[in-house]
Amino acid sequence: MSDSPDHIQAKSVVAQSFILTDATGRRRAAMVLSESDQPVIAMFDNQGVMRAELGLANDQPQLTLYDKDGAPRMMLAVSENMSAIALNHSASDGDVGVYVKNTGPAVAMSHSDKHVLKAMLAIDSDGDPLLKLCDTDGEERVTLAFTPTQSPFLTLTDPDGGGVSLEPPKRGGNV
Repeated sequence: MSDSPDHIQAKSVVAQSFILTDATGRRRAAMVLSESDQPVIAMFDNQGVMRAELGLANDQPQLTLYDKDGAPRMMLAVSENMSAIALNHSASDGDVGVYVKNTGPAVAMSHSDKHVLKAMLAIDSDGDPLLKLCDTDGEERVTLAFTPTQSPFLTLTDPDGGGVSLEPPKRGGNV
């Protein structure tokens, strides 16, 4: 292969960005440094809308997939303390996050553009399941979990902070 305008051979190329264009000159991919000096590879559809992005955020890997309008729909991220997948839909006000933290796994569901937590299913640091339901402000109102002795308990809390915790009666005693 000879060096020509269409074919250049090199052992290395040094640049601050690379832009890949199609035959019509439309940008289809880019390899750049973000404003925070992190490497990013972005891919664009035929209309120039970013559809996928792979890069580092605070030196942690992250992959984001976008819909045809450029809205983020799925993100996969890894950090020292957590691995996460976040999913949402542009036609919905809700999203779902699946997290595996150093304290255990969790699935969190939120609603509204403010990402207010509405429900969470987790495994606590003792390995026990935990379910939390929240009100429109993201305040916990219902918690279902296990005591240290493995008895289930339910906690109901009103908006003023009052509430009740329910635990099944001990077997063999008078109820």
